[in-house]
Amino acid sequence: MPNTTLRAHLDSIVAHAVSTAVDQAMAAYKHVLMTSIDGGGSPNVTAAPATAKPTKSKKGLHRNSVDIEKTVAAVLGFIERSPGLRSEQIAKGLGGDRSDVKDALARLRAGGKVKTKGQKRATTYSV
Repeated sequence: MPNTTLRAHLDSIVAHAVSTAVDQAMAAYKHVLMTSIDGGGSPNVTAAPATAKPTKSKKGLHRNSVDIEKTVAAVLGFIERSPGLRSEQIAKGLGGDRSDVKDALARLRAGGKVKTKGQKRATTYSV
């Protein structure tokens, strides 16, 4: 690869990484801002109370929507940084619960935000 092509490729990778980081930072800032405002912000925005905790049911704990959104965002960010990994590797890399990661992957697949290759345990994920 000529130096100019390599440089252009690296510039593209850096630009994508910066864009992703800015998007994630803005989303986190918005969430913090909206949850810190009394009343949860505008009527169109719903935020979980600051003390929101999983609720106990017969089958176990239920995660609130904020926790689910955080997990989905973390999994998507991890896949963007490390494409081509299996769900077990993603869970290990994030240090999260495997079932939470599998749920996040299912949501990302349903939303068309990730691409898959392979089948069953050999399935790998990319953006």
